[in-house]
Amino acid sequence: MHRYELDDWAWALVEPLLPPRRTRGRWWRDHRQVINGIFWILFSGAPWRDLPDRYGPWQTAHRRLSCWRADGTWEKVLHRLRLRADRVGLLDYARWNIDSTSIRSGRPRDRIIARRAWHQTAPGHRRERPADRLGNHRRQPQ
Repeated sequence: MHRYELDDWAWALVEPLLPPRRTRGRWWRDHRQVINGIFWILFSGAPWRDLPDRYGPWQTAHRRLSCWRADGTWEKVLHRLRLRADRVGLLDYARWNIDSTSIRSGRPRDRIIARRAWHQTAPGHRRERPADRLGNHRRQPQ
């Protein structure tokens, strides 16, 4: 077994959640081989075209990753693994936190973004804004 590949125990957890292999048309490449290729790409940081031949064509791995992400398969797998890790005590909820230093309030930029968005909308869809918010400080003719 190579680095980043699923062992038999992990594969037994994931396999039932994957869609069945196609029986009509072309047969799909083995799910385990493709998942191992996806993990190799994700953990190594290499481009898709550098996927080793033992995992099959890079296009297959990329397409399968995209399809499973779109249809919710990855969410089901992640949920199952999270439940299993929690059941055996691998998750420490006391360490989960949110770092508030990375959350920006955005208040100084709100006006700039709102003004830019208002001007970029189509003329028929623009809402009238109060004159004091538009920055029109011209005197009214007397």
